Amino acid sequence: MGTDKSASVSAGDIDNDGDIDLVVANGRHWPQTNKVFINNGSGKFTVAKALDNIEETSYATELADIDNDGDLDVIVGNDMAPNALYLNDGAGNFL
Repeated sequence: MGTDKSASVSAGDIDNDGDIDLVVANGRHWPQTNKVFINNGSGKFTVAKALDNIEETSYATELADIDNDGDLDVIVGNDMAPNALYLNDGAGNFL
């Protein structure tokens, strides 16, 4: 699911379908893209996509409803790049 460069995992229902999805912070010392894993409802993560197309040295992800719209947004703590906020559109897609 992650890589040998993964630093942390955050769990929450990011696509609002009632099951737990994952966001993995990748990179640490070697830049990689952070990943989102969508649970199919049977405990299997059938959709894996990059959180964005930027390779970063990330150490942590956190899920919280930052914009108070009822869905979980992602905060990423980076080492060499600025920390980042990704707003959820309610379906597990991040802007």
